[in-house]
Amino acid sequence: MASADQYVNYLGDVSPTTNIPDFSGTTNWYDEILRRSTFQNHNLAVSGASENVRYYFSGNLLQDDGIVINNRFKRLTVRSNTAFDLSDKVTISSQASFSHANTRDVNIGAAYGNAYRASPIIAAKMGDRYGNTSAFGNVGNPLLDIEKNNNKSLENRLQSTFAVDVKPVTALTLRSAINLDLNYNNRRVYDYQYRNDEVTFLTSGGNQRVDRSNLNVTQNNNFRYLWENTATFQQRFLDKHDLTVLVGTVVEQGFDNQFSAARRDVPVDPNQWYLNAGDPNSSVNASEASKDSRLSYLGRINYAFLDRYLFTTNLRHDATSRFNRDRRNGFFPSVGLGWVISDEAFLKGNTILNFLKLRASYGQLGNDQIPANSYIVTANANIPYVFNGQPVLGATITDIKDQDVRWETTTEYDFAVEFGLLDNRLTGEVTYYDKTTSDALIPINIPGILGDPNNQFITNAADITNQGVEAALNWRTNIGESPDWSYNIGVNATFNKNRIAELNGGQALFAGGVNGTVTRSDNGVAAGSFYLLDAIGVYQSADEIVSGPRSTFDPKVGDLKYADKNGDGVVDLLDRSYFGSYQPPIYYGINGGLNFRNVDFSFVFSGNLNNKVYNAKKQARNASTDNVEASFADDRWTATNPTNSDPRALISSMPNSTYFLESGSFMRLTNVVVGYTVPVAALERFRMTSFRVFAAAQNVFTVTNYSGFTPELAGGPLDSGIELNSYPISRTITLGLNVNFK
Repeated sequence: MASADQYVNYLGDVSPTTNIPDFSGTTNWYDEILRRSTFQNHNLAVSGASENVRYYFSGNLLQDDGIVINNRFKRLTVRSNTAFDLSDKVTISSQASFSHANTRDVNIGAAYGNAYRASPIIAAKMGDRYGNTSAFGNVGNPLLDIEKNNNKSLENRLQSTFAVDVKPVTALTLRSAINLDLNYNNRRVYDYQYRNDEVTFLTSGGNQRVDRSNLNVTQNNNFRYLWENTATFQQRFLDKHDLTVLVGTVVEQGFDNQFSAARRDVPVDPNQWYLNAGDPNSSVNASEASKDSRLSYLGRINYAFLDRYLFTTNLRHDATSRFNRDRRNGFFPSVGLGWVISDEAFLKGNTILNFLKLRASYGQLGNDQIPANSYIVTANANIPYVFNGQPVLGATITDIKDQDVRWETTTEYDFAVEFGLLDNRLTGEVTYYDKTTSDALIPINIPGILGDPNNQFITNAADITNQGVEAALNWRTNIGESPDWSYNIGVNATFNKNRIAELNGGQALFAGGVNGTVTRSDNGVAAGSFYLLDAIGVYQSADEIVSGPRSTFDPKVGDLKYADKNGDGVVDLLDRSYFGSYQPPIYYGINGGLNFRNVDFSFVFSGNLNNKVYNAKKQARNASTDNVEASFADDRWTATNPTNSDPRALISSMPNSTYFLESGSFMRLTNVVVGYTVPVAALERFRMTSFRVFAAAQNVFTVTNYSGFTPELAGGPLDSGIELNSYPISRTITLGLNVNFK
């Protein structure tokens, strides 16, 4: 971000009447709210077995302090896996996991956005008082955003599976298993009371204040069970035919119950952070619940002839409560074929080609993951209304629902070849795929005049296709004749083409952005394509403004110049056009390793190429006093620096344009590990079976031309690739020890 000197120089041009405070330093707001932190992860496990009993018990303690001040996450987890053979025909087993988590969240949404815009010529804090960025006509103080908010949650979660396996005959296994998931979360958020006076701030004024403290308590209880009953027949015939047949049913049901309440004027003492300590006249309560269920019938056949000719088919019928009665049922089949060519007689004895397999498949998969009431029109009750001069309580329908919403279905064809060469030192796989997601379930924007609370509703908005090729190549071998040295290297890549095949409503879908929407999804283009004005330079003179196409954006000398795409002599929103999307056409990864005796080294790179990201945080301006990036402060247009790349100023009325669109290509060193394993012979007297020490680093560095915090900006299907308040990716350095005892 701009330093104090750069910022003052910038203000002199964009807001010359602003009074500069008497502050000699430069406040780096990111340094004020970010920190280096520690991460701990400890595991202890015990396992064993006898003739009829097998067990595994483990405990895990994890603590992540987070890179934002006051942020912390702690979790204790215990696990138990057991199996008991009651006879040679009956086995009972269980898997259970209990976790207790304690989280201190921070007001990152306000603080991180404000840190980008806060003035560097205002002190962050002196003693117990904060610098008043708001009184300066700027955003709120980011440090105060965090320190005056206490947000804690406690979560207890129990996950378990209990199963019985019965083998009435050798080839048949009957299995019944019930899976339980119970999650209880209690959250308490306390907003401290403070005023915009000199008790809180170094100078009074501005609008950053909380006149009354507020305590909000939320309880969220979730319970879900899944009951599976299957019968599996497995038999090998004549040493040539291998057949496995499975049939079964799955019953799933979930319950969610949430209650929240809030009161104001709760005392500042944490020991009194209870609702009954607040003003009863300010009480606000809310409660909601949901229930969903699904019934599935499934079947699977796996057949292999000579372990060379392979056939697999799956049939699945699902009925879900998330759609109305006429739309609840879905049928999703799949079939796969495989041929291990390298086992054929005509390739036997081949010293170069060791393995070759062809496979092809077709399949469908259903998705019903939307809120349980997405198709149910509901009314909000107890709404105050005046009727005949008297106050009464009524009800109103506000949410707009698509009552015809239905299964989203993904249909995929793929064809692949797998191979191994040179004693399988070189292995690889190439897959062609063609995937179509029909009736994609997407929240789409609707006009505010319709009265929906969030101006969105969920519908089967579009059919989306993804076609491409996935390829992977791996090489593994020793160095020379010595077995002490070995190495491996692997590369993989996906070449993908994403397109909207059909819009079910017929009209393009708009989403994302700051000043209006920045993406437009239409037939024949990628989902979430950026739809923008084309910024082609900077106006250098008044004559250039007058002689060019008339602009509806009231440009001044030094402002961005936009292309008149449709050639009508007017620059307006009708000149927007497509400029790529966040959907990368190329994903890739590189991995490798080197081993010398007991020392191992490995690394993983990942990245993508040729996609776009939109730097919305750079565009979003609250006031002329907002800070700017250091590069912009130095490179922007001025009378003495008549650049054609950056405008004179960033102002709140700037339309969505390619000026804020950047390359999303990147390469990241995702993981690197160096380890040493003590020889087994040296461990015998300590009753150890293994002892390994290692050092690892994650997100070591990123190579990218993107000027924002991260080019990885996943979002919804229509608004991915837009950076506004993204949490920074942290670099983690780990020292570890792994020990196993007899």
